[in-house]
Amino acid sequence: MADAHEIKDELMSLFRKKYENDKKLESISNALSDGDYNTANEYSIRLGELLGTTFKEGLSKEQFPEGITYEEAIEILPSLFGKDHEMVSNACVTVQNNLNKSAKIGIKAIKPEYNADRVYGLAKKISSYDDFDNALWVLEEPCVNFSQDIVSDSMEENIEFQYESGMSPKIVRIAESGCCEWCAGLEGEYDYDEVKNGGINVFARHANCRCTVTYEPGNGRRQNVHTKRWIDVEELESRKQFSRNVTHKTIKQREFEAVISKYGKDNLGQAIIENHEKLGEYTPATLKDMLENKGFTTKPLTRSKMKNVNKVPFEEGGGYKVNFGGDGIFQYHPEGGRHTTAYYKISTGKTGKKRYNLDGSEKDD
Repeated sequence: MADAHEIKDELMSLFRKKYENDKKLESISNALSDGDYNTANEYSIRLGELLGTTFKEGLSKEQFPEGITYEEAIEILPSLFGKDHEMVSNACVTVQNNLNKSAKIGIKAIKPEYNADRVYGLAKKISSYDDFDNALWVLEEPCVNFSQDIVSDSMEENIEFQYESGMSPKIVRIAESGCCEWCAGLEGEYDYDEVKNGGINVFARHANCRCTVTYEPGNGRRQNVHTKRWIDVEELESRKQFSRNVTHKTIKQREFEAVISKYGKDNLGQAIIENHEKLGEYTPATLKDMLENKGFTTKPLTRSKMKNVNKVPFEEGGGYKVNFGGDGIFQYHPEGGRHTTAYYKISTGKTGKKRYNLDGSEKDD
């Protein structure tokens, strides 16, 4: 059986040599004193890469011919990931203090906590493989992600501390042109108390996401959460590519639109049925606009007595419909006809027909 304690010491020595002799990391480290938080992000990426290559070069199947056990992984991983956390978090504290000083915020930076649960999760993952060669990927690219997350954690914790200190930070997410529907659903401007209490994770990013998330501490300047570059408010406003309605959306509207994006176009009916109460957050007009912004096509309803003719446009008092997922149809019926009040209707082969009042409640008849 491998001596995990000895291997840990050897890995730590190798990791130390790598970061002490890496010219790229040295150059990035020297730039941290200028307070560029984007540099802290670059620092985290490079250090994560060095940690990943340390594991790749320092661990082998010969050491663990039957795979590594959870106990062995727990002996080895926490010290190395702990060192990575110490170095990246110290870099974040340096730049955050400089940014606070530049923004005339008289509070010290908060150091993010070490994410022990994530390290334990990696230990559990790597120990689940019988063939150690197949397990090494767990300690390569995930090292970079772990390192970068320290930067994100630093930003979130400092924003929360500023909020608790009486400041009113605003967070703005601007979707990249041509972004995925999930990101489009999160686009908008949020007060921090909305984000904090509403459970909307505007900081979340999937692989290769290039959406911009910024925050405003209340002094007329905003900072990009992901690139960490300070942006003047006027510059930020000139970059906004979304309509005025986006910044005035309610929390429930944002949540609803994020769900629609998550479910996808073919499952619009299920998204509405499971969240029908949120229909009350819209007027028929704003709901129509939202659906069209999501890529759905709205068409006028066909009068039941005169099918396929005399279609009344919504702008002239008619209803509208959206087809989805093969047999699915969502309709807005204006007041009149058999149903005396306006209502929404969902119909699919799977769910049957469901009707909702304009306030989002389920219709009795």
